[in-house]
Amino acid sequence: MSKNVQDWGVTADGMPVQRVTLYNGEMSAAVITCGASVQDLRLANHDAPLVLGFDGLAAYEHHALFFGCIVGRCANRIANGRIILDGRQHQLALGEGEKHHLHGGPAGFSSRIWKIEEVTENKLVLGLESLDGEMGYPGSLTARCSYQLTETNGLRITLEAKSDQTTICNLTNHSYFNLHDGGQSSVGTHAMQINSEAICQVGPDLVPTGVLENVSDTAHDFRVLRPIGDEYAYDANFCLSDNRRPLIEVARVFAPESGLEMIAATTEPGLQLYVGPQS
Repeated sequence: MSKNVQDWGVTADGMPVQRVTLYNGEMSAAVITCGASVQDLRLANHDAPLVLGFDGLAAYEHHALFFGCIVGRCANRIANGRIILDGRQHQLALGEGEKHHLHGGPAGFSSRIWKIEEVTENKLVLGLESLDGEMGYPGSLTARCSYQLTETNGLRITLEAKSDQTTICNLTNHSYFNLHDGGQSSVGTHAMQINSEAICQVGPDLVPTGVLENVSDTAHDFRVLRPIGDEYAYDANFCLSDNRRPLIEVARVFAPESGLEMIAATTEPGLQLYVGPQS
């Protein structure tokens, strides 16, 4: 095993967890095999981490906000946990006291231990096997997550999955970013731009209704770079296109205190923005 792989503890049910550190000269990233989570991300000339993370494994096992992990099989909410595929209804697992299926269920990919498949100085590939029926999903599924530090100080995340049955799969990384002090202060002073004219309307339980809402004259209008502010919390899917397409820039964030800027690019048709209440 590569020298940048370290043992990082054992879960409550006895599963060993490893921490992999990637470097590209100007940037470093630390990923733990629990949830394939980005535990730390740093630039060489910036003292604070760029993402929120915990220093120990126990916090990841008991924290409910999905810090840095890969969520799946299906990110976000599915109403009442019910899906219909090929005319057959499937009941997905609900969390304790929950009405809807969220982020793959209570034993989703974010709480699983991923297997290290490949490690180089600047790239890590992790794999996961999900059996037919896990969390109610049909079909056995193989998932793969690749983290790579690029020459232009980017973190490239590639997510792939393959199933032996018709199923649904919607994987994403769930990192929280703060480009100033690693989360010690609010991101309200960060300025953000999102290249989107509409968001998906949601009901009272944050389940999408299927209706698109124009962002004009609303708090969700980030078509021009502007401060995020502390007066609103955000949890919305911004519509980018009707279909997948080549990797293109869709958003950017600038922190005036540090002078750091982050650009987000994706092949996917939507971008989920979450900014928690500032208190």
